[in-house]
Amino acid sequence: MKRCFVCMKLKFNINFREEIHTYI
Repeated sequence: MKRCFVCMKLKFNINFREEIHTYI
């Protein structure tokens, strides 16, 4: 479960970064 959480966090960070890039 901990591994899954880390994976989700990484995925979320990547999506967040892409969204900011698109916004800017």
